[in-house]
Amino acid sequence: MVLVELPSGCYGFSQKVSIRCFNSPNTQRFFTCVDYSPSSQFLMTGGADGCLRVLYPGISKSSSIAKKLTGHTRPITHLAYNLREKIFVSVSEDKNIRVWKDGTWVCLQSFYIYGMKDTPVSSMCYNTLNNELYLANTHLGHFFGIGTDVYQSLLRSHHMPLCTVLYHELFRQVISICQAGVVSVWDVFTRKAVMQFKVTPENCVGHTVMSLDPSQRKLIVVTSDGKLSFWNFNNGKELYVHPVTMPKQVTAVVCSMNRVFVSMKGSNVIFDLDTQGQKNRFLKHHLLKDITCMDLHKSRLITLSSDENLVVWNADTAMVMYTINNTCPLVLLASETDQGKISDLPFKKISQSKKTRKTNAKAVKNDGTYITCMSTNTDETNADDGPCENIDKQQVSLRPPPLLTSWQAHPTKVVSVLYVLADDKIVTAGLDCFVKHWTDRGDCVGIYGKEKWDENTIISTVSICIRVSYVYSSCPVRSLRRLLWLYF
Repeated sequence: MVLVELPSGCYGFSQKVSIRCFNSPNTQRFFTCVDYSPSSQFLMTGGADGCLRVLYPGISKSSSIAKKLTGHTRPITHLAYNLREKIFVSVSEDKNIRVWKDGTWVCLQSFYIYGMKDTPVSSMCYNTLNNELYLANTHLGHFFGIGTDVYQSLLRSHHMPLCTVLYHELFRQVISICQAGVVSVWDVFTRKAVMQFKVTPENCVGHTVMSLDPSQRKLIVVTSDGKLSFWNFNNGKELYVHPVTMPKQVTAVVCSMNRVFVSMKGSNVIFDLDTQGQKNRFLKHHLLKDITCMDLHKSRLITLSSDENLVVWNADTAMVMYTINNTCPLVLLASETDQGKISDLPFKKISQSKKTRKTNAKAVKNDGTYITCMSTNTDETNADDGPCENIDKQQVSLRPPPLLTSWQAHPTKVVSVLYVLADDKIVTAGLDCFVKHWTDRGDCVGIYGKEKWDENTIISTVSICIRVSYVYSSCPVRSLRRLLWLYF
């Protein structure tokens, strides 16, 4: 016997309900369970033949089967409907659970019950308020559906720790990659994944870095095995593999015109590679103990070591433009003796006079902490007038950059940070598998791939730490840019 609850106003009757009997033809046992959808006003029945049948009670004709659904291979024992999600859940004797969309009757999900005894399921309880499914035979099984509090707490942006996160200004998308080599492309406004593909072989786990080419049409990826490849991130297709293989774990990769710059862990060597693999060279500088992060601003290649020494190169000529030494708070315009080394290819040394300016912008407070990544906003805003100096025919401000704010972004190491110009927000990625969206005040707006959020609901943050300060750009117009430093 099956008992189904119908709304009182069904079919236009307010006081009495019409009675209709549905019979299985001949000796077939169609109906073993049934449930009703108030939304579509259809009945779904499960049968001993493993088929689901959709019935419309309002049809007076003898044949009222609107749809026959297949997929189960054993008799169906239980059916339940979720009005909030507008789905049917069916369970068969072979412990196959299927989820069906009300109205379209498409199977959204199919999975099997594991961890329970082999005896058939004798009872089912569906908590539609929290989307939880309970099954029982001699054991009790508990399944969390999308929307439950426990399910939401277990959701991550990626299943493995993050490696790098990028922002595509044209498409307004955030691109992230984890240690499993899975690339996720997120819409920056909905925070939902619009594309996902894998750039490494199965069961290959390791540190992977990526960057966009100057046209922002190709994704440059360096995997843990040292392979450098180019991908179309719109369809997940591999386009080209560079002939040069990296000998060590890569810490950063950037691209300028037809050159790709790659830095490696524990090494002060920069691979300066031609995108076609024909004219490759190596860059080194005595101030760089290693290279923990690297970025590109216009034609300037910015490299930073773990001891906070900074070297700025001309990406086109590979000449050192200026340096910042941790032992002396001065920015030095590189002279002939301050140039780095370029192997295999000769270069013309340019004699320059050495000039200095005072600066003191320490990004970390505690001993033992070091910078793991950095980024600047691409929108430059005019600053107040202040003292400046003409260096290399450009106006450079002499004012020290003030610290605006700092906050704890992740409980573990922060591996990547970027500024999203589309909504004036900050995106961070950490080893905790989360990609987070922040305001510049340090308020967490939400987490990519976990939930839909409202900016009016702010998650307050409580020193891995993110610090925001203003640094003065070496542009003809005195300007200030926000610089994001992350450390732990």
